[in-house]
Amino acid sequence: MTIYAPSDFNELREMLEARLRAPFGVAAIRYPRGGEPEFKAPRVKHNGYSIFGDGNSTTCIVTYGTLTAEAVNACLELSDFGIKADVLKLDIIWPLPKEVILLLMNYKNVLFFEEGILSGGIAEKVGFMLMESGYKGNYKATAVTGFVKQASVSVQKRNNNLDKDSIIRLVKEVNGLEQ
Repeated sequence: MTIYAPSDFNELREMLEARLRAPFGVAAIRYPRGGEPEFKAPRVKHNGYSIFGDGNSTTCIVTYGTLTAEAVNACLELSDFGIKADVLKLDIIWPLPKEVILLLMNYKNVLFFEEGILSGGIAEKVGFMLMESGYKGNYKATAVTGFVKQASVSVQKRNNNLDKDSIIRLVKEVNGLEQ
């Protein structure tokens, strides 16, 4: 089964249209509640993933879906502190594009933010694949680890350290700029 994870309504439309033109196999499109997030940044699209940034950073933030906006906006703010980070956005979260692991091997810090459960989630799978590939850098996964009580999307993101400010804090920490 192919699982798509659009980050905004435009990507949602593109993915739906692509599946309608090539209706083979089983597919799912994961689009969580909360509406369309706001972010504007240039990206380079690849087969199954997108890159925000120039690839010359030591830190890569990996995410998918609507958390992309949080990650991209965090990177824009981090640049004010002189910290460069790239964002690797998974357009297809399963099966994981093979190039993703090869690309991540080039980073000193890989930080995965997932608004799904940590145990058995994509972040855990990526961490395992990196380990199997001999990754020697720093890998951290932030995802949901317990029962999620009813609240707004923004409160849920903040409570689970998946908001822009939490991303900024972790990137600063791994780059030796603890607050």
